[in-house]
Amino acid sequence: MGVDIVPRKVCTFDCVYCQLGKTSLKTIRRFRSLDRRRFERALVAALARSPKPECVTIAGSGEPTLSRDIGTCIRIIKKHTRLPVVLITNASLFYRSEAVEQVTEADSIIPSLDAASERAFRRVNRPHKGIGLDAVIKGLIELRRRFSGKIFLEVMLVKGVNDSVRDAERLAAVIPRIRPDKVQLTFPERSPRRRELSPSPLAVRRFAGVLKGTVPRVEIVGLSLHPRKEIRSRRDEDAAPQIISLLKRRPATFEDLEEATGLPVARLARLLRDISKKYILERRSGYFRIIPGRAT
Repeated sequence: MGVDIVPRKVCTFDCVYCQLGKTSLKTIRRFRSLDRRRFERALVAALARSPKPECVTIAGSGEPTLSRDIGTCIRIIKKHTRLPVVLITNASLFYRSEAVEQVTEADSIIPSLDAASERAFRRVNRPHKGIGLDAVIKGLIELRRRFSGKIFLEVMLVKGVNDSVRDAERLAAVIPRIRPDKVQLTFPERSPRRRELSPSPLAVRRFAGVLKGTVPRVEIVGLSLHPRKEIRSRRDEDAAPQIISLLKRRPATFEDLEEATGLPVARLARLLRDISKKYILERRSGYFRIIPGRAT
């Protein structure tokens, strides 16, 4: 279950790979964003009507730590459910002590660190002018010092910008100071326009190889590491598990699925109809997702 507590595309970054598009307001000024009573009512109603989720994730369409109410949000969630609370963040504000303090009651935190050189950091994340890479790294170190839950460090690789062996070596030098429980390597694939930003499978594997040994686990996350032309030749029964896996993890548009699988429109539409016979397939605002449970 996702919780969004900041306005759409209000963020400290304007990342080149963001599937939500250009940041509408780039800021480092934290603000109040939560009507406590309204949020609590909405949360209780959502928990009552939805199949039981695995966790409650605070992320959404902007940077959640910009909200000065994020600590209150976590406490309200924990008041009404024993589900784990997961925070997804770009980690840009943890150099501020109050931002760290307000998230320590979460169960898991997934912060981003896409680069360990200032040049690559600015090219990939396009941060607010008031944020530097050193501050982000120091904030992550402070988060680990004060947070006892799980930290899964996410690294988004962009072709030709931060996917080289040298980029991996720079990160490998920094990661032991942050001490995450796991590193997750990801790459742009949700938007057809941004698919071209994805590095090659070989580059991703080399990157992962450099990081191994700096952290207990390095995980490559994504629908596929195969070029589109390779996926196109696959049979429907091979593509279906990929689609199911993706839609269980996150919503995707028809265009996302078309680009990710390389299937013709008619074949993809037929596959989605077949999938809906076995799973609860919801479509809302142009996005498909698989809801936990079985279709009746």
